[in-house]
Amino acid sequence: MNYLLDMLAQFGGGRGDPGNNFVRFLLPSIFWATLAYITIKQWRKERERRDIIIAVAALIGLMRELLMFGIELCCNRPKLFDTLHQFYPPIEHAISLTASILIGYAFLRYFSPMKRFPRLYLRAGIVVSIIIYLLTAPLWIDFLKQYPEALFGIFWGDMVFRIAGAILTGTVIISLISAERSGTHIPNMLLLAFSFLFLDEFLMLINIAHNDSLSDLYAPIRHNLHIWAIPMITSVYWGELKTRVMKNEKRLTMLNDAFLGFGDDANKNINALTALAGELLDSTCAMYNRREDDLLRTIGQWHLPPDYNPLGKIEGRICSDVMKGGSDDLFVLRNIQYTPYAESDRKVLQYKLQTYLGMAVKKNADVIGALCLGYLRDYFPSNADKKLIGIIASAVGVEEERREEKEKLKKTGEELRTLSLHQESAREKERTLIAREIHDELGQSLTALNMDLAWLRKQTPEADVRAHEKIKSMADLVNFTIQSVKKLCTELRPSILDDFGLIAAIEWQAEQFQNRTGILCKVTCGDIGEIQHKELSTAIFRAFQEALTNIARHANATIVKVSLEEADDILRMDIDDNGIGINKELSNNHQSFGIIGIRERILSVGGDFKIIGIPNRGTILKISAPLRKRGDDNDDKSSHNR
Repeated sequence: MNYLLDMLAQFGGGRGDPGNNFVRFLLPSIFWATLAYITIKQWRKERERRDIIIAVAALIGLMRELLMFGIELCCNRPKLFDTLHQFYPPIEHAISLTASILIGYAFLRYFSPMKRFPRLYLRAGIVVSIIIYLLTAPLWIDFLKQYPEALFGIFWGDMVFRIAGAILTGTVIISLISAERSGTHIPNMLLLAFSFLFLDEFLMLINIAHNDSLSDLYAPIRHNLHIWAIPMITSVYWGELKTRVMKNEKRLTMLNDAFLGFGDDANKNINALTALAGELLDSTCAMYNRREDDLLRTIGQWHLPPDYNPLGKIEGRICSDVMKGGSDDLFVLRNIQYTPYAESDRKVLQYKLQTYLGMAVKKNADVIGALCLGYLRDYFPSNADKKLIGIIASAVGVEEERREEKEKLKKTGEELRTLSLHQESAREKERTLIAREIHDELGQSLTALNMDLAWLRKQTPEADVRAHEKIKSMADLVNFTIQSVKKLCTELRPSILDDFGLIAAIEWQAEQFQNRTGILCKVTCGDIGEIQHKELSTAIFRAFQEALTNIARHANATIVKVSLEEADDILRMDIDDNGIGINKELSNNHQSFGIIGIRERILSVGGDFKIIGIPNRGTILKISAPLRKRGDDNDDKSSHNR
């Protein structure tokens, strides 16, 4: 036993050898300094309150060890030691107790599920420490006057400090054990460290009760318990820090994956961000509310009750106050059941919310909504949580801005498409009118002129060879002009399209294309009824013309296959060539006006357009359009009712 105590005294002192006391104070000073360095560095990074509390506790503990080390250095100077001895014991006790209280409070904040209890523990501990110090510090001086040879540790005030320390440390141990039984993981090293601190106080109480007569027995054990509890606490903090780092890395990974998975639909992206906020912040439910005039509409939602109404008035809602504040800081409201919102916001009582987090969402510095998280338990976010929800709220704001810009762009595109459709319709009407005018006026004049030349030929003597040659030349010129007029009228507006319909026009155009280019053009038509709308016939025919023009210019094809069929009131046309095949870049090129023209014509009649290019095998152009205009069914019903 003595051998074991001597071995412990080598580290902690207490066996009557003052030299060993240097190790007793310098070794824990190193441990306290290490813990202070780690916690201060982490606090500067994340600004977490519990980190700075541990740092302050470590600095106070370091100050206590250095104080005691300084006192030991003064042992060889009796007068100086006697002077300091009148003041430092109560100070040392108060400092030790304060460091123990702060360490206990910090780790209770880490692990205790009872969020109010750590604050009560801290307040009670600090108040008790101050009261004991104020009561015992003056009496210690009077005690020394009565007992000048009194040793450190036998004053009754020491007993009070030790009792308070044992009670407070025991409270921490009981709280941690209770938390572990309720399902919270508590590191065994942490329980062991606080058990060491408790035994330190308990053994000191026994020693004081025996008037310090058992110091050689208890002191080495106590001192080692005190010394080695500090690196245990440091290791627990380091492990918790590692867990926090891994948690933050996991959060960043999930956040990055969410951003990479975004699509074109801003509302879906917002819903994904809302779900991500709820998942990463471990909330009961999450929602994003967008302000629409005097109403709030829930756009993004995660784990909301089935009966949740996504649209409601703005008055009295918690998120409305979040938006009114417009702050960049996180809005934290705890114990909602005891706030006025329990009456003004029916969802508080309806869903039994306890904690509410809200962050204003801004677009160009204007508040447009609020990202909100609800908890059925008491929850206080860390600084890392606040930064995370701030990032997600900013991302929601970006998506809202993108959505608005997309809507503006869509509206502008629709306006331009409507204008283009109007211009194309006006152009077709103008072409039809010009073709009719040319055919009627110029055609009739040329026919009359041809008839006059025929009359003139009959009236001219056969002997006048030169006159007959001139008349023949003039007649040939008139006939050529008539053919040119017919060709011009056909190009402006093929009469076959109006007179015989779309199928006849496509077959005629295919034959003309084959004769002109030498490219074989096969047309296959299914059973297609009469197309009532000229706009549809015109759009399909013009798209077919443009497709043939592109094939002749770029495809290097020898065969073109055209199929036309009807299914479920949808007209489908496929144009397949065996050319070089269009590449994706060219099909999406904004300078490919032929493709753009086809697309716009088909979209103007509510159709769909798709182009598929296969390298060295050809290009397939797929066109589909509804045979009925929107509202035709309603018109038919109205007519039937009438």
